[in-house]
Amino acid sequence: MKQFIENQFEITKRDEDRITKDEFHELYSAHTKCNYAWTSILSDIKRLGLCYDGGKRAIYKGITIRGVLVGIKKKVLDPFVETSDLDIQDAKDAEIKALKKEIEELKKQITVNALDANIVIEPEPQPIQIIITPEQYIINELNKQREWINDLMKQMKPKKKINKIQLKKDIFEIDFMCN
Repeated sequence: MKQFIENQFEITKRDEDRITKDEFHELYSAHTKCNYAWTSILSDIKRLGLCYDGGKRAIYKGITIRGVLVGIKKKVLDPFVETSDLDIQDAKDAEIKALKKEIEELKKQITVNALDANIVIEPEPQPIQIIITPEQYIINELNKQREWINDLMKQMKPKKKINKIQLKKDIFEIDFMCN
């Protein structure tokens, strides 16, 4: 029993940490694969110095049950065993805190590596919201269109001037070869 309690529970001696006798009985029976009577389990609990109060209540499986072990709580969150919302929130808060710490450590590591490699890390640019008048918007659009047209005109201009005499010779040779 002592080993079971040390592995599964944390002894806090706080009044708000409670486990119902039904929950403890179920967990212990599942652990030992034996269905001991509550009276024999209770004698072992008292021998180990744990506090049982038959008048206090705790919630188990959605209902309040009288008869609790006081000053003891579960160590590990097990998805197959019901846990209180506070235990779940504590676990989430601890995970969030650990992730934030990991992110800060990674940022420090990136900075150190960048300094070693002589790389300048610039902060992420923040979006700048520019408010323009409708007239300025139209001017900008017309300028874009003008640039686009100029680019097309450059592409359409021949790269070199065509020699008309050479062109006539080339056409004559092609005609002669085809006939």
